Amino acid sequence: MSLHETKITFIGAGNMAKSIAIGLINAGVTPANITFSAPASERLEASRTELGITTTSNNCDAVKGAHVLVLAVKPAKITEVCQEIAVQLAPSTLVVSVAAGITCRLITDSLSSDTNVSQHAIVRSMPNTPSMVAKGASGLFANDTTTDKQKHLAEAIMAAVGLFQWVNDEQAMDTITALSGSGPAYFFLFMEAIEEKAKALGFNAVSYTHLTLPTTPYV
Repeated sequence: MSLHETKITFIGAGNMAKSIAIGLINAGVTPANITFSAPASERLEASRTELGITTTSNNCDAVKGAHVLVLAVKPAKITEVCQEIAVQLAPSTLVVSVAAGITCRLITDSLSSDTNVSQHAIVRSMPNTPSMVAKGASGLFANDTTTDKQKHLAEAIMAAVGLFQWVNDEQAMDTITALSGSGPAYFFLFMEAIEEKAKALGFNAVSYTHLTLPTTPYV
């Protein structure tokens, strides 16, 4: 199955979900094949209007027929969400998690019930904030259930927002979270501090869109 034909459901409608959805649409995915599920809010409605995607506040309805489920909720909500959708989620659905610190084992256990033992393919992904402008860098780890085709599908999804790199040891995802996942935010904080200091010293904020760059480099 090509990425263009893939039905992708996001549980969660925050900045990362929206960034990935925009990247997928720019990569050729039909907006109608993308669903956001989250509590009814202005943000959810704005995503539907802006992107032309399907939206719902019912997680169980959202996962029906999905080829890929992207878990884009806060880590503390993962267990609750997985237990809620466990019965409705098809065994063939690839689960991609962008929740920091949540292991494949926790997701597997949360998707299991008294009558169902989860055998889902699960890919952990740790993207970062530059993904919002399609310049992200994501670490990827897959559990043993994930096939090569599903790995390629996960690659295509994350490639829509930047670079990606697989790791063979799930513990490496913690390092990736600390470095590339959280790292860019510290650079942004550093730049904001410089900007605020410049203002305190008397400089005015300017729009860099009007600056003219030199046509030849300085020597």
